[in-house]
Amino acid sequence: VCKEVEKDFPIHNTGWHDPLDVMQICAYQQRGGFGPYNASFHYRGSRPHQGVDLFAKLNTPIYACLDGRIVSANAVGDYGNVIVLAIYEESQVQIFKNRRKKDFEPYFSDEYTDGPGFNKDSDFFYLAYAHLSTFNVIEGDEVKAGDIIGYSGETGNAKGTKGPHVHFEVRTAQSCGKGMNNRCNPSLYFD
Repeated sequence: VCKEVEKDFPIHNTGWHDPLDVMQICAYQQRGGFGPYNASFHYRGSRPHQGVDLFAKLNTPIYACLDGRIVSANAVGDYGNVIVLAIYEESQVQIFKNRRKKDFEPYFSDEYTDGPGFNKDSDFFYLAYAHLSTFNVIEGDEVKAGDIIGYSGETGNAKGTKGPHVHFEVRTAQSCGKGMNNRCNPSLYFD
């Protein structure tokens, strides 16, 4: 059960590429049944969901959203195989900032917009893509928006899920630790 993300706001630039060709947020929990918390950036009790889960059949191509540098491409605990893409070039950072929806309306009532420490005016951002099956890049690679950087999988805590997905995060720190620190709701930037 997934909700297709409607493309109902104007595209602010031509330099952005969505992480997947078909953008659908997952509203299906791993234990089965409807679970919209997978689709939203929020706390479920004391446990944070630090990004948005995007439906992707196994081995679906995953794209760089903007030009940047791969700062990490390895296995990281619950994230499984994860790629972290640094967006630091001034023109790319500006494209990213311009994409932020001004009148964001959450899909779910308990969604957060920004976590503690997230700076929407930062001079750099990090995009994290988790649960991948394989990488098409290595640490240090420079990539362009639209480059295939990996393929969706079921690594980390996505193993055996009822609905394969890519967990996607927007950060202002390469590694944020626990909680919602230095993260924001990725839905602010999707088409």
